[in-house]
Amino acid sequence: MVVVIAGIAAFALGFINIDKTKDGKLPAIRAEGGQMPGFDVKTGKVEVGTKKTTVDVPTVGTHKETIETPTIGVKKAN
Repeated sequence: MVVVIAGIAAFALGFINIDKTKDGKLPAIRAEGGQMPGFDVKTGKVEVGTKKTTVDVPTVGTHKETIETPTIGVKKAN
């Protein structure tokens, strides 16, 4: 379904232009010969790249603080 919608959008936006270049014909009864139709397909271009842009970036800081943490002690058996 997504492919069908993408195809319709491509035609509507002019990204794809298909012109039939020759007619097709059915093969003989004995399934010999025949010719597939030819098409001249032109597609739009999508350019992907990067550019330098200045944006606000939040900064994160840390500081040292003394707190109590749990400890575990192990004593050997006598």
